[in-house]
Amino acid sequence: MKYLNKILSTVLLLMFVSLYSSAQLSQPVNFPLPPNMAAANVTAAEYYFDRDPGFGKGASITISSGADVSVNNFPVNISSLSTGIHRLFTRTKNANNRWGMTNVATFFIIPPGSLFPPNANISDVTAAECFFDRDPGFGKGSNIPIASGNDVSVSNFAVEIDTLSTGVHRFYVRTQNGNEKWSMTNITTFFIVPPGALFPANPVATNVSAAEYFIDTDPGLGKGTSISVTAGSDISANNVAVDISSLANGIHRIYVRTRNTNGQWSITNVASFYIVPVNFTLPPNPAPGNITKLEYFFDTDPGFGKGTIITVPATTDLNNYSFAADITGLKNDTTHTLYIRTFDGWSLTNTKTFLIGTALPLTWISFDAKAVNKNVELDWITAREINTDHFDIERSSDGEHFSKIGTVASSQNSATESDYNFTDDNPINGISYYRLKQVDKDGHFTYSIIISVKMNTQLSVQIVGNPVHQSLHLQISGANGEVIPFWIVDASGKKYKTFTATDGSKQINMEDLSSGVYYLVYQSGNGVVSMPFDKE
Repeated sequence: MKYLNKILSTVLLLMFVSLYSSAQLSQPVNFPLPPNMAAANVTAAEYYFDRDPGFGKGASITISSGADVSVNNFPVNISSLSTGIHRLFTRTKNANNRWGMTNVATFFIIPPGSLFPPNANISDVTAAECFFDRDPGFGKGSNIPIASGNDVSVSNFAVEIDTLSTGVHRFYVRTQNGNEKWSMTNITTFFIVPPGALFPANPVATNVSAAEYFIDTDPGLGKGTSISVTAGSDISANNVAVDISSLANGIHRIYVRTRNTNGQWSITNVASFYIVPVNFTLPPNPAPGNITKLEYFFDTDPGFGKGTIITVPATTDLNNYSFAADITGLKNDTTHTLYIRTFDGWSLTNTKTFLIGTALPLTWISFDAKAVNKNVELDWITAREINTDHFDIERSSDGEHFSKIGTVASSQNSATESDYNFTDDNPINGISYYRLKQVDKDGHFTYSIIISVKMNTQLSVQIVGNPVHQSLHLQISGANGEVIPFWIVDASGKKYKTFTATDGSKQINMEDLSSGVYYLVYQSGNGVVSMPFDKE
């Protein structure tokens, strides 16, 4: 009983403490956080290798005290380190004697006298091959004809896919150089559709008939504020009255979308805007100060105010101001850059690239190109040619990477105008970019401007005469010399004939086929085309 009383007393005491603590904690507690410590300058830095010797016991790094220091290059003594992997640790200390986090970088010390193997000489690409689905081994794929060179481009080449089944396949391509080393293998995936497969036609475009807008929250399709539009296939509503009277100050988003006559809504376009308080006044723009001087320099910026100074009449507008720039000391036959900036507080720096050299070998008068049937005709005129040798005609598909497609001899020396022309009989389907590289007898060269021509050719195949009797007569255009593969199949997809053709007329003997409905199948830029015809 004595022990029971003691246990009960202890339990009651604990309950009393718990209730008292709960009552106390339910009261508001004022617990002030200490203020942020004022930022102190970085005053010291140190480094060490591999093992931390303790704060302040590393090798000192010389720095200039400041709130933000940068030490990109500093000498470190590695003479006592062994060959192999090591770690370099760095850290800084501020004026309050607090050390920052320790940064680490890993490096490797090679054995003295170690020689790295020399870089292999670049060798021309000499061969290329392709294969489908499974790698037969290096050199065992199908040969791709290429012209040997250190940078080859093979955009179009014929591959045989008659043995491939319907479905997904992978096409692999790789090249070999003069050292008999193979490149990485490039891969692309494609799909062979069943012969006679018909793709659904593209839906007919319909007019836009309605438009709406809303702000911040989407009320649902068709529940926004209507925008008055005139029905059409391409509408423009640049100015629409929008009620913003109920919007609070701050950032908002306006959403706009349209609906066509089939009841289908477009993607919703969005733009952000800001509503400022009614009494919000923007500060006035500062009055422009007078420009009192300018400076120029060539190739390397010496720093603001350290170029060649030109004093100018005080003005706020320095348009069409001219001055003589001293080019003494600049190398001939070298491209240089002239930098100019003005002072009312320093302006942005303007640049102009120029070439110092001997007199230009010719004067470009014009350079034009136009599409003529399936070709591109290039014409250019020059004047005052001095020791010119020839023109290289260069073409590009992107306006940046050019390759040579032909050469035209020049007049060499002429005081009068000279006319030239060149025909590109295999232009790029789409946009072709052209430039001329004029080469002198001494090997120096200059480039013309870049011009472009768009070829709007598209493969067109027509069956002449249907039903077909003894021969299937085709009329083909827009192939641009490319050899197009064709198949003749029946409604079940069974293949009866395979042949190739290009621009012009083509006749296929059909006497061995029985009467019935067949399909002419070929690949065009828009996909697989299947054309039915009757055989009698």
